[in-house]
Amino acid sequence: MANVALGDLVFGLSTTLAQIRIIPNRWAFAYVSLGIAGKIGGPQIKPIPAARQCSLFCFGLWLIAFAQHILFIESQAPEKRIREYLKENKPQYDLDAFPVSGNHMLEQKLTVITLLSIVLPMFPIYVIVIYFYKKVHKFLTMNNSNMSPGTIKGHRRLIQV
Repeated sequence: MANVALGDLVFGLSTTLAQIRIIPNRWAFAYVSLGIAGKIGGPQIKPIPAARQCSLFCFGLWLIAFAQHILFIESQAPEKRIREYLKENKPQYDLDAFPVSGNHMLEQKLTVITLLSIVLPMFPIYVIVIYFYKKVHKFLTMNNSNMSPGTIKGHRRLIQV
């Protein structure tokens, strides 16, 4: 519980301080800080979106989260390049007053590795969830004669959730 509480604390603080607006576009992601950290500006805010991302995806696995944090910071493109990319592909955004950071997958190969380290570990979890969902559903179907209608209805609701 302490790991989850600490992960939620890091996520909550980083989200509150940064208030990141993620702008995905083709091969790049731009992170615009609209919060208190955005008012401070400069390179000192770069770890905040990274902390938010890592605490969101791996808040219970601190060693992996720390490695992802470092990978995320190191994979960021220069701010000038991200601003140019946004002006080319998203001219409707006027972001001159805000600090911008981001990743460009074609220019920084480390970005692909970072994103894969965040996304791929989720697939086995989803497979396990689907496996147990089917197993519980089958068990309830086979044993519904031993349960009251209220219990069956409650179990059906839990499975739907």
